[in-house]
Amino acid sequence: MDLVRWNRLPPGMPGAGVWLLGIVLLAAPQAQAALGGDAASIAADQAHLRAAATVSAHPLYEVHELTLPTGTIVREYAAAGGAVFAIGWNGPSMPDLQQTLGRYFTAYVAAASNNPGG
Repeated sequence: MDLVRWNRLPPGMPGAGVWLLGIVLLAAPQAQAALGGDAASIAADQAHLRAAATVSAHPLYEVHELTLPTGTIVREYAAAGGAVFAIGWNGPSMPDLQQTLGRYFTAYVAAASNNPGG
């Protein structure tokens, strides 16, 4: 399989790169503290982003949906134990990625600069 072609996401999948990042971080051994740490960090994200929040409970995780004043929706996924394991967003503008990605922001920027077309 050609890795360059496999790495390209099909058109019409906005935000798919964010989901891919979440999956990669979920599979990483240190993903328990990824993307802002525990579920309490979601409240800090909500305050920093000045967002309205809703929570959807699922059997193994919760989805915290933050609606920003710009209309962008940020979803933060927290495992039953409280660890934030993935984020995703969609809307007219990007959220503050440094806030939502936490210590993984630098790695995200480096990966994005290595793949300018994707």
